[in-house]
Amino acid sequence: MATIWSLMESVREARTLWRTAVDQVNGRLKNSAIDDAAAERARAAIQALDLLPWDGAIKGFKAGGTISDLADWFTTDWLRTDHEEQMLELLASDLGLSDGSTSCIQNTYFVKALAEACSDPEKYRTARKFGWLRRLGASFATKDRTRLGTIANKNESHWVTLTIDCDKKAVGYGDGFRAKPSSTLREHVNWWLSEHLGMDFKWSDIPVATQKDPHSCGILGYFDLAHWFDPERFPLPQSTAASMADERIKIFLRIVERHQKKAGDFASDARDYEFTFAHSLGFGKETTESDDGESEKADTEDSPSGSEYSAQDDDSDSVSD
Repeated sequence: MATIWSLMESVREARTLWRTAVDQVNGRLKNSAIDDAAAERARAAIQALDLLPWDGAIKGFKAGGTISDLADWFTTDWLRTDHEEQMLELLASDLGLSDGSTSCIQNTYFVKALAEACSDPEKYRTARKFGWLRRLGASFATKDRTRLGTIANKNESHWVTLTIDCDKKAVGYGDGFRAKPSSTLREHVNWWLSEHLGMDFKWSDIPVATQKDPHSCGILGYFDLAHWFDPERFPLPQSTAASMADERIKIFLRIVERHQKKAGDFASDARDYEFTFAHSLGFGKETTESDDGESEKADTEDSPSGSEYSAQDDDSDSVSD
């Protein structure tokens, strides 16, 4: 009986989240200031919400996540790690990154791994759990990799952008509040670069969009990183409330598009609906026709699952040291 009541409660909560999301989008459509493109995206979002189930896993992303979490894109809630990882995967696909690319995108665990490695250098040099991080450092030493970008969690309450450019010997830091990097972060990054490259890097601020509210750091961190990789293709967005809400809807539609490519039942149910997903709404198009990787949470000693994102579907095991 307890199980039945728990199930009913979870369904009720999911329905409430969905209803709130639809109400938020309808509220945007009633705003006379909304432009035609944003209104079209809002209507597409309502169609998608109408067809998606309230529960289950999001397919097509190594980062994973649950379908119920998609409702968060229509709120002003702080974006969580799963949201950031999904955006990083989308960006890697947009940039066409692969295992052979000189540029790479690391997931949000990267900075935490540096902190752990720096706390015990001898363990870092020998432990299998750091094998992936040592190989990454070695790839910069051999110039197989020259640029790295990621989004990092600051004090468990704020998302910031971190970049490394080996050709320029530069570390970039981006914070929508214009705050400077902590001395601890600088120590960890500098130690790791010195460990593998034996040279000093100069720190500087990268161009960022100004954050004007308490909750948009997650979406702005994504755009700041995209702009660093390709400023012409990814201009910095405006930071108005309307702009941030529209950007969240864009990301939602892209996630749903990738999910529905993996979920055949969703595509079948949607046959009679005229969806206008990302590729027809004037923003990020996938650069590969291959299916994207499913979520894999294998906990191995050698490397964290999906520590690096690319446009390729790479399910192979890491090679141990």
